[in-house]
Amino acid sequence: MKRTLRSTGLIGGATVISLLVGLGRMKVIALLTGPAGVGLFGLLNVLWSTGSALAGLNLGVSGVRQISEHDTDTEARSLAESAVWYFALVAAVVGGVGLWGFERFYTEGAGASPTVPWIALAVAVAVINAAQLVFLQVYSRIGDIARIRIYGSVLGAIAGVIAVAATGTPGLYMAVLAMPLASLLVTVPYFRRVPRMPWRRFDKAVLGEWRALLMLGIGVSVAAWIGNFGQLWVRWIITERGNLQAAGFFQAAYTLTNVNLSIVLAAMSVEYFPKLSSSADNSSGLTDILNEQYRLALILSAPILISAVAAAPWVMPLLYSKDFSNAVPLFQWQVAADSLKILSWALGYILIVTRSALGFIAAELAFDVFLVGVPWIFFATLGLDSIAVGYAAGLISSVAVSVILSMRRGVRLSWENWAVTLVVCASAVGICLVSIESHIAGLMVGMLVATVFGVRGLKAIGAADAAIGERLRRIIGKFKGSVRL
Repeated sequence: MKRTLRSTGLIGGATVISLLVGLGRMKVIALLTGPAGVGLFGLLNVLWSTGSALAGLNLGVSGVRQISEHDTDTEARSLAESAVWYFALVAAVVGGVGLWGFERFYTEGAGASPTVPWIALAVAVAVINAAQLVFLQVYSRIGDIARIRIYGSVLGAIAGVIAVAATGTPGLYMAVLAMPLASLLVTVPYFRRVPRMPWRRFDKAVLGEWRALLMLGIGVSVAAWIGNFGQLWVRWIITERGNLQAAGFFQAAYTLTNVNLSIVLAAMSVEYFPKLSSSADNSSGLTDILNEQYRLALILSAPILISAVAAAPWVMPLLYSKDFSNAVPLFQWQVAADSLKILSWALGYILIVTRSALGFIAAELAFDVFLVGVPWIFFATLGLDSIAVGYAAGLISSVAVSVILSMRRGVRLSWENWAVTLVVCASAVGICLVSIESHIAGLMVGMLVATVFGVRGLKAIGAADAAIGERLRRIIGKFKGSVRL
């Protein structure tokens, strides 16, 4: 657990900083362009992420797995590394060109079609950068990855804000390109320090490696396509049956919802996936890793989720503007359901490493059927509340599918983890209900509950690792006398 906490600390800290920078960027964009501008920026970001998933076929997952499989075979590793680069170059060109036509069609529907293929360029740049990051992860350059996240987010945010301030709406397109381009430029010097095998010429052997990349990449990518298509469809429903302002409210709530979990999950994924891959054929080993990693993720996430629900009425206007107060209830209910999203994340990796591509796709499809279906039917009567209902129902459905498929492979979540999950979820829902009656009461109760979860989390970590527990005692002792962990 000590190594996991160290990796989580490095990547998590970098993620926090990059997310704060991103929220600052969104704050400026909200002030400069209003809810309609935030809505358009959200549409463009989903289009970019969808295009990147289509073009790269999740190279960040398949590339790491493919290269790591040849740890001791120099020739095979050289072939795998060369194949990853060839694949990235071809995918960048084909994906960028292919997206340009769809970009014009999609943005014309929002009444803001560009004259320059900004999003297509962003997709091509993102695919190339994904190949660089594959090598950093394979060689466990955790510190470098953390620095890249920080420097890239700062540089991209500055460039994006300048573009929006200088040109208005057209600058939103440039701001999307600024993010992957800044990351690419920052990654180059770190990538050059990574040891690499001799370059192989393109031949039939490379095509053989491509087949292996595609087998894993297509399954993960199809699930990503479904997820991104669901996001596009939801935004289309909101824009078509509401307006861009409503889409802006959804984007604000959705962005902050992802912030809460990405701090922990993005950090833990760096180690969780390779660790699972090493025990892919051992159901007992997978069960142990799942329960350990999920327990730690829940321990770290619970205080964040509870605090976010309680403080939402103040956080939303602070990070955006007072015009976004209508997004607060949607944000609170989505966060309340996110304890299930942590479980969905943990089980999703089980399906990937056990080569259950169809199962991974089924879990994503189960989520999106409700995320899109409920607003499609009830948006006219419930408005944005229909999004919250669909989000929660989708997570329940996705977790159910993942649990059943994991159990068929002999991997089970412990009853203790199930109990903690239900307690966290019920606590978040209860605070939502209190906050509806009184924001102040919701804040007070929420912070009390978050503190309880935080203290119990520290106790659990201390019990699992005496050394870490002792460090926590010393740190907390400097501020508050003697603390018993």
